[in-house]
Amino acid sequence: MTKNVAPRIAFRFSLSCFSLSLLAGLLSIGCSKQNHLQSVIWTSSSNQNQPALLKSSQFTSKEISLMGREETIERAPQKIGAAEIDGTFLQKITDNKGQLIFVKSLYDVNDLSKLLPEIQKLDTLKFATLEKLKKTNQTLQSAAHVFAPKVLVLTNEGTPQVVYQLDFIDSSKAGIFRMLVSPSTGVFSIQRSSSAFEEGKANIFPVGPKSSQLAEVILANLTGDGTLTKENLKLTSQISEKAHSPNLVFDYDPQDVRFDQVQSFFYVDRALNFFQTRLGISLPFSLEIQTHFGAPEKLNAMFYYHGQIRLGTGDGVSYNNVMKDPSIVIHETCHGLIDALARLPLGTGEGGSLNEGFADFFTTVYLNNPNLGEVAYLKGPYKRTVQNDLKVSDKNGGLYHDSLILSGTFWEIRQKLGDQKTLNLAVKTLPRLGPNGNFDSLSTSVQYALVTGFMETDKIAVTDILKKRGWN
Repeated sequence: MTKNVAPRIAFRFSLSCFSLSLLAGLLSIGCSKQNHLQSVIWTSSSNQNQPALLKSSQFTSKEISLMGREETIERAPQKIGAAEIDGTFLQKITDNKGQLIFVKSLYDVNDLSKLLPEIQKLDTLKFATLEKLKKTNQTLQSAAHVFAPKVLVLTNEGTPQVVYQLDFIDSSKAGIFRMLVSPSTGVFSIQRSSSAFEEGKANIFPVGPKSSQLAEVILANLTGDGTLTKENLKLTSQISEKAHSPNLVFDYDPQDVRFDQVQSFFYVDRALNFFQTRLGISLPFSLEIQTHFGAPEKLNAMFYYHGQIRLGTGDGVSYNNVMKDPSIVIHETCHGLIDALARLPLGTGEGGSLNEGFADFFTTVYLNNPNLGEVAYLKGPYKRTVQNDLKVSDKNGGLYHDSLILSGTFWEIRQKLGDQKTLNLAVKTLPRLGPNGNFDSLSTSVQYALVTGFMETDKIAVTDILKKRGWN
């Protein structure tokens, strides 16, 4: 697999290293431009001036604004005109008094204003270009869905290039892929990326069919239109049989396809409640669950992308009863939490493995069970477990294999610190990792997260575990 390679520059903001000047709202750097992407990490405890880039007009387009119990997180991509600069971001953390306490950024230091005419042209033509591509490109022709195109500036090779970014669900409906298209040479990259309210009732398996009997549960704050919909969560299905009840009592036989819709909705709703009550976080966007994805085909579809969770039935060979497996449904919901906190990449590279590892960790703490896939996975008692002793030296580039190093580390920390402290640590670590977080930056991010709210004995215990597991 191809890994995302982020520049390995992690230093505290220092005027002795470089100087920033704001000219016409653009950043210029007094250092060597051999590496045009610069990284800044600033903390309030460093006794250094706040980074000048906080005032740059290139970071005014907020991607996320998330208020937790103790901290507020804001993140913005770097933009030039209508185009985002690939891989860049500015993430800020403020405390509950509104004081800035942490800044992390990866940004392009070059003056890209000369690209504005080309960016504006491509932005104007993006939908027309997409329609032309659909007529000639077999991948897009067969795609199950193509999302709205975006204009992107790539600077990986040192020479800026303005391209189109096209995200799509592939023909097999197995995940989200990203296509990059040059307006001059065509496609050059494809890679996986993946109020009045009423109360309802349902009969489901509260913690899955292996660990609980059928029981009546409350579905709080439904909109009251007979569907599985509330303010922050909506369920849709790709089959004709929809879960619908005018009196909001959703009582189906477990073999009824509508049962799986109700079961999935319940799992996601409870996970969102867990985020709020145990982590102090309400997602700043709504979630949509698409069940029976790809029907009538039986697909091993279980993935998250930009606020949408897609679940298939399982192919009957490797997986079955996917929507009845709490660990799978809650794991995908946790990707929404990680998306809000850090925007780590999905499906690729070390950042993708960290994303999967944190999703596994939150899921297993919520379920109080280190194993994932016990209900749906057919080729063993479970698909993977966070109860492991894997070290960083065991890394082999496999997305889910390497994720176990992170989840195993935090599961061990949980055994020392307990659930709540370790959940708090994970929630504080993620925004300090940010969108370019990787294995090299994990330990430092954890240390930043330990600065407030933890006792000295906690810090020693965590540091010892990180060291034992081989985190730098």
